Amino acid sequence: MNIGLYPKIAYEGMRKNGKLYIPYCITCILMVAIYYIVHFLAFSGVLIGIPGASTAVQMLGFGVYVITIFSAIFLFYTQSTLIKGRKKEFGLYSVLGMNKNNLGMIIFYETIMTWIAAIFGGLILGIGMSKVAELGFTRMIAAPVNYDFRISTDSVLHTIGTFTVIFLLIWLNTIRQIKFSSAIELVRSEK
Repeated sequence: MNIGLYPKIAYEGMRKNGKLYIPYCITCILMVAIYYIVHFLAFSGVLIGIPGASTAVQMLGFGVYVITIFSAIFLFYTQSTLIKGRKKEFGLYSVLGMNKNNLGMIIFYETIMTWIAAIFGGLILGIGMSKVAELGFTRMIAAPVNYDFRISTDSVLHTIGTFTVIFLLIWLNTIRQIKFSSAIELVRSEK
């Protein structure tokens, strides 16, 4: 099968299932943005020197791990709901002659496209909102305000790395769901 066909099928499948994919992509973007903001506040040093901020920095550092776990669970759940709605389509592809490897490639390209949208959209939103979060946080603890705008390269790299691992695990889980289902089970999945 032509390698250029997989991205086209993946894009068309995502476009036709926009009612499922748009909320999923928005969810992914928001998760990436929230992770970036919390990591930025915890580890970029913007709160260093503010009286009383050391405890808050420790709590935010713990919050990064909590958000990582929450993001993984939440994105796994939303992806499994999304795939349940698409199993009939994958079953039809299988009946029309695609094997499990072909379906895996389509799912791979869908995951890559979603990952790209989530990373770029989430980082743009997170970077844009990080200063607002910093200002709100300093106001909450009644600290002096610093109006310098910074982008934390460390936070960007951690965000990309964390969500790359999450999306890789999501892709593997989706492959597992499709691989252990027969074409008939996929077609009848809605019932």
